[in-house]
Formats: sequence, structure tokens, C-alpha cells
Amino acid sequence: MNKVKEFFDRIAKDYKEDHDFSFVSNLIDEVGIQKGDDVLDLACGKGVISPLLYQRTQKQVIAMDLSKEMIALAKEKNID
Repeated sequence: MNKVKEFFDRIAKDYKEDHDFSFVSNLIDEVGIQKGDDVLDLACGKGVISPLLYQRTQKQVIAMDLSKEMIALAKEKNID
């Protein structure tokens, strides 16, 4: 697990966010996430999907990642 953490810490600043996340809304529908649900965004990376989850639930989303560098970048985007 340390090798995975070290890998993502190393590439965090260069990790691209330009993926097409349009499928995420459909996935959120399929999973059945609704307003008021508690959500854990595990392996959140830079926090790209966390705001989408917040919009749906209107509640704080718990976001976790092994990489401290990825979490630091998510925090830079005002994702607490």
C-alpha cells in the first residue's frame, strides 16, 4: 500500500482532471444517492467528484485518499 501512496503523492500535481465525468451523474442515480444521504468519497483524489455528491445530498461529503498530496490539492479547491 505504501507504493501506491508514494506513486500518487509523486504524480499528484501533474494528475489531469480533464476526464469526462458526465457519467458520474448517471452513476449517482443508479446507486440511488439522494438528498440527505451520508456519503464517503473513498479514493477521492483531487476531489473532482465530491462537489457533485454534495450537490445531490446537500450534506457534507466525507472525502478520503491515501495520498496526502491529492488531499492537499483538493483542499486548495476549497474542498474541506
